[in-house]
Amino acid sequence: MKFLTEFRIEDVNWSEIVSKITEPDQLVISVTGIIAIWLTQGTPKQQKWACVFGLIGEPAWFYTAWNNQQYGIFILCILYTFAWARGFKKHWINKDVK
Repeated sequence: MKFLTEFRIEDVNWSEIVSKITEPDQLVISVTGIIAIWLTQGTPKQQKWACVFGLIGEPAWFYTAWNNQQYGIFILCILYTFAWARGFKKHWINKDVK
């Protein structure tokens, strides 16, 4: 908890953070992730698009997790892909099934 008591916002290196976010994989992860999460809280018509944006972002997640040897995140990517695919099947493939 020492980190929390010594954290100062003015010590954050914002230029480094921005330079990392503008890398293609990080940009895709950020944009598709924000859109997908936002859409999950929208109207039913909007919610059906959440899984589409979630799935679009998954390749970037896999690439980043593998390249940075974050194998726990890589396993989570597999689970997230199944969850987004489940939503895609529900909203786009079986849309007439009640």
